[in-house]
Amino acid sequence: MVLVPVPVIPAPIVLVHGTWSLGLSWWRAESDISKLLCTVTPEVRPFKWTGTLGGFLDFTPDDPADPWDNGNLREWAIEAQHLVTFCHDAWPDVPVSLVAHSHGGALATLAIAYGLKARHLITVATPPRHDMAAIYGRAKSLLAGEWWHLYGDWHRDWMIKLGQLGDGAIGWRRKIYGVDRLVHVPGAGHSDLLRPLHLVETGVVDLLGS
Repeated sequence: MVLVPVPVIPAPIVLVHGTWSLGLSWWRAESDISKLLCTVTPEVRPFKWTGTLGGFLDFTPDDPADPWDNGNLREWAIEAQHLVTFCHDAWPDVPVSLVAHSHGGALATLAIAYGLKARHLITVATPPRHDMAAIYGRAKSLLAGEWWHLYGDWHRDWMIKLGQLGDGAIGWRRKIYGVDRLVHVPGAGHSDLLRPLHLVETGVVDLLGS
């Protein structure tokens, strides 16, 4: 009896933009990144959300009925649940992979914590937030595959510092610890990391095809 390997079917990929990034094109269906990722999976879709900066001067009380809504993250919590519905409606019972830029990574991890079935997660220049620590841990434990975090040079990414102000801790943090792989892209800034070449050279495209 000859055992024939079962081919791996790549998961659908969802692209999640960041704060104030509705005007950027990288996450849209006609973008170069979308076209690149369509070479490894036939289904690549954008997810549009408000792009609100969660936690910035936000003193909303915690929601005791929601373990992942700590007040600061109310808007993100709502949008994350929309992301869960978006994916589960499009692909019932099929895990998706997510590529999320900036605070889109916060939204993606919240969505996984809320029950989104996910294979791989790629966060790109996502600001590490202390108020997201429990959510990062929950998301990592539920992922079927791997979580890679791409980050650039500290002196070229002012946006990542601004994105951390909402958690009350001043710093210049670029690394999300506890992920499967931290990927530093020398010379890259906040949006430079979204170049298709970086996704190829870092192995992200190969991972998403697995």
